[in-house]
Amino acid sequence: MDIINKYKYLLAIIIIIFTIVGVIVYNSMQNNTEEEYNFKENEIEKEIIKETIKEEKNKIKIHISGEVINPGVIEIEEGSRIIDAVNLAGGLTEEADLTKVNLAYILEDAMKINIPNINDIQEILEEETSEKIMVNINTANVEELQKISGIGLSTAQKIVQYRKEHGKFTEIEEIKNVTGVGESKFEKIKNNIYVK
Repeated sequence: MDIINKYKYLLAIIIIIFTIVGVIVYNSMQNNTEEEYNFKENEIEKEIIKETIKEEKNKIKIHISGEVINPGVIEIEEGSRIIDAVNLAGGLTEEADLTKVNLAYILEDAMKINIPNINDIQEILEEETSEKIMVNINTANVEELQKISGIGLSTAQKIVQYRKEHGKFTEIEEIKNVTGVGESKFEKIKNNIYVK
């Protein structure tokens, strides 16, 4: 009987020990899980703050103009290149001249980028050439009229036809009465025409 009581007593002690150890292990695991969760939560918060600061610091503004779809001031990441700004501005127009633009150039804050037109040089050359040309619009034929910058075959023919129907021009401003020669075209050609 004493042996049975001893075994019972020993078994009770073992159960108590296991219970105490189990409670200690469980509490330890709970604390570790909570600490790990808090650590992860703090790390996530720190990353969010870092990203926010990074975004605020790494944005610059530049002005892009010329042959892009949507010219104007755009916000872009620091370290971006001209090609990135072009894409943000909707891409290039069909008349963009990329031979004079380094698309790999790294942008800086407050820069102004102009994408030139393919006709820019041609227009300059035409202007330089046209400064030397003076055409009498009362006597010039279709070929001579086409030497004036801005006057194509169709317009030259209309000028000759107008002259046949209405007689000679008395002043250069009368050329604006010809279909296809408006105020803007007149301003472009007025220094190259005269009447006599």
